[in-house]
Amino acid sequence: MNEIKEEVLARLALKLTELGLDKLIARISRPSEEETAERKFSGEDIAMAISITRPIRPTVEKFLAKKKIMAQVVEIEGRGRLPPNEEDWTQIVSEFYEIVLEIQSVLGAPTYHLFVSAPASLTFALGAVLGLNYDVNIYHWFEELNDYKKILNTSRKLLG
Repeated sequence: MNEIKEEVLARLALKLTELGLDKLIARISRPSEEETAERKFSGEDIAMAISITRPIRPTVEKFLAKKKIMAQVVEIEGRGRLPPNEEDWTQIVSEFYEIVLEIQSVLGAPTYHLFVSAPASLTFALGAVLGLNYDVNIYHWFEELNDYKKILNTSRKLLG
């Protein structure tokens, strides 16, 4: 079973590199051997670490290990500074959606664990693209706790 998961992850890693993204970089984050011993990929959970304003992968990996969340990390980084024009921001959101569609095509319908370091307006746009179509656990970094906390799970229940 582990060989199948590794094969699927390798296929996803290759597909992510073939997307031809201009504004974002997307890659499978490979944990250290120590982290791998503690936390194996479930095959059903993807943690998306979106680093636009600052790198967050190390704190996400640490949080996942501490909480024993068996998610594979897909690291998404911006290429340089965010320019003050709508076209570039729109392209970033479009590329993010391409990444989600690629994950869906390889893994089916995983549970997402979303960690974002980005301007609020961009985060809002990313959420708009995801809508309520995916099972997404959303986490927020609390500086005073020096840790993440799960704050929402997107579902149709949010509509009331």
